Amino acid sequence: MDGQINISDEIQTLGRLSRNADLPAEPGRFAAAGTRTANWVVKIISHDSFNLYNVEVVEINFPGSNPALTGMAYQAFNLAESFTQTGSGPAVGKYAVMSRLGSVNVFNVQA
Repeated sequence: MDGQINISDEIQTLGRLSRNADLPAEPGRFAAAGTRTANWVVKIISHDSFNLYNVEVVEINFPGSNPALTGMAYQAFNLAESFTQTGSGPAVGKYAVMSRLGSVNVFNVQA
């Protein structure tokens, strides 16, 4: 019974905290304890099909220097483009933050 009371108390506390306007905004993604979200800085190398692009992970070095390509290549979906139409490709050459969500890589770069 004590466990149920504690969970209820925790839910009420979370509810109060979520209504507190003084708290900074949190990202909309949550991870279980002991896990991490997978995010990389990537350069968009080429357009594959629809809104699927070939990207390569970059390493950000020092201020004033260009990011260095690491050789780790992936495919990722551009969420800013339609899933059902051919992508326009203007994202090629730009940098983005790529996230791994489930079994897919995604980024969001406006044309």
